[in-house]
Amino acid sequence: MNEAQAVGLMEFLPSSAQGAIVFTTTDRETAAKLAPRSIVELPEMKQDMARRMLETCLVNPVNEKEKADLLLKRLEYLPLAIVHAAAYVNVNKTTLQEYLSLLAEKREGSVEPLYRKSEDIIAATWLISFKQIRRHDALAAKYLLFMACVNRSDIPLALLPAAISHEQGRHAVGTLNNYSFVTKRTAKSALDIHRLVHISTRNWLRKEGLLSQQSQIAIRRLLAVFPDDNHGNRSKWRRLLPHATFALSSSLTSQENEAKTKLGWKCATALYNDGRWKEAEELDVQVMETRKRGAWGRASFHADQHGQPGAYVEVPEPKYRGYLTNEKVR
Repeated sequence: MNEAQAVGLMEFLPSSAQGAIVFTTTDRETAAKLAPRSIVELPEMKQDMARRMLETCLVNPVNEKEKADLLLKRLEYLPLAIVHAAAYVNVNKTTLQEYLSLLAEKREGSVEPLYRKSEDIIAATWLISFKQIRRHDALAAKYLLFMACVNRSDIPLALLPAAISHEQGRHAVGTLNNYSFVTKRTAKSALDIHRLVHISTRNWLRKEGLLSQQSQIAIRRLLAVFPDDNHGNRSKWRRLLPHATFALSSSLTSQENEAKTKLGWKCATALYNDGRWKEAEELDVQVMETRKRGAWGRASFHADQHGQPGAYVEVPEPKYRGYLTNEKVR
């Protein structure tokens, strides 16, 4: 959570003498904004607590006490890094010494530094696991790269790229879960991905020059599943909007393509139907600018989704144009 988000959220938080709201943040300015007189700074995890956490996460008992302490020190006692290391050891039935060797190799320069030391450590543990996933479960790796290009919370399983079979898809999700890269939302058939895992994956895509390509894949997939503006689809588009707007916000696409423009138009229409007129107007302006720059002209789209391959059709202006600046639509 950043400061701007904190200011916006404060307007919606209940206030009562009967209870309290606890926020967690790594940003000092945000903490000062939310609770200037009630900040509790959590110290770094100590060695004893970190050792207990490692022992709890590992399937087999820790027999290498000195190696365990050295590993924890190298991981800076970061909980997420400890979880990732333990998950790798469990899945691959390796030793702590072998993992230490892998960690040393990755941190010698193969991982591009991120923004903070903690994120750099997570990037190293992430890369060790990711290379193993790519080697043994290509679909799981494909899922992870896809999720890096959408919002990291509440990712519907149905949004993920299609698998050859349901069993293959289930196995791929299981692989990511076993490596502690995702958290399952069983009741909602969805996944969450940790913020630092999301950052590490995007950072790897950027370093490999693949972020633009993966963003395009995400946009095309979202366009395929994003529903029309029938009010019966409201719950569907509300769930997909955070993912679509995240994908559309990427400025790294190599070209403003047709799929991105169509998805932007669908999102703007959905936002308008939800009464979020300011957001709809902003997105609509972006869509219009994209259409001006597009090779197909201001209002023409390739009609492959209209049953006329190779033809072009005129797409009408959004039906809410002219009403977006009004506070209410009567």
